[in-house]
Amino acid sequence: MNGSYFRAFMDLLNKPKLDIDKQIDLLKSRGVKFIIDNERVSKQFLQNNTYFYKIKSYSKNYPTNKENKYTNLDFAYLRDLSIIDMHLKKFIIELCLDIEHILRTKLLSDIQNNIKCDGYKIVDDFFKYNTQRHNQIKNQINSALNNKNSHTIRDRILIKYRDNLAVWNLVEIIDFGFLIDLCEFYYKQYKNAVFNKIKGLLWVSKCMRNLSAHNNCIIDNLLAFKTFKPNNQINNVFISKYNLILNAKNRLKNPAIHDFISALIVFDILCKSKKMKRYKYKQILDLFSKRMRKNSNYYKTNSLITSSFSFVAKFLIYLYKKNF
Repeated sequence: MNGSYFRAFMDLLNKPKLDIDKQIDLLKSRGVKFIIDNERVSKQFLQNNTYFYKIKSYSKNYPTNKENKYTNLDFAYLRDLSIIDMHLKKFIIELCLDIEHILRTKLLSDIQNNIKCDGYKIVDDFFKYNTQRHNQIKNQINSALNNKNSHTIRDRILIKYRDNLAVWNLVEIIDFGFLIDLCEFYYKQYKNAVFNKIKGLLWVSKCMRNLSAHNNCIIDNLLAFKTFKPNNQINNVFISKYNLILNAKNRLKNPAIHDFISALIVFDILCKSKKMKRYKYKQILDLFSKRMRKNSNYYKTNSLITSSFSFVAKFLIYLYKKNF
């Protein structure tokens, strides 16, 4: 079978490519209504603002009947959820950038104040301990040396300090995952109460940051996942410090809610600036109290969405009141 015939054969087995009219027809066949948003408006939204696979994913928050059709789902509900998701992802990216910056600052400050730690030796020791990260840096150095047209800060630092990297050089050029590895190595030797509270949640925060940065859906499925196991540390923290919301155990079995709250807890523990906290918490509370409630009538009959919203909103209010 030649290549063209094989591709044609596979197209028959796979889901066919649909133009926007057929996408609308498919949604209608599954019970999606076009009352609030008529078909013309919906087509324009699919054409200019999003695409079928992404907006269809939010339908997982709605039940179906025996015929596998949605019983109470208007296209406008999916559109609204996709817009809310966009705003939420923007906040998450900013939140996680703040976490990353504060963590870098904390690590360098702790090393600076630690008379037992040398800023150069800690890098050498880390590279001996984590050869994968060492090889990553060596490859980046070789790439920077071979790329004469590169003017990035990372490449300039790698070229200038390639034979004698200090921790303050390294911290300036590494990504979040690399930073977490470095922090875990340092704080394993030099115990720190603050880091000990967040160490189990940092990779969860990084995961949430990556999902948002890659524009993946966050609230496309708010159901509890039977096979999902909440991080032990977030369970302990939530129970001991934030045990103010009923049904927390079940809500935390949803990965999106779990990871979002994890990032908030990390920020709450790490951030020592009252002004920064006030701004960040007011920002997310405004999103929940204004934009997310703009079309609250869409979700009156959907207990999954309303209960998820209520759970996280109560936690946000608690965080704000605890600090201010």
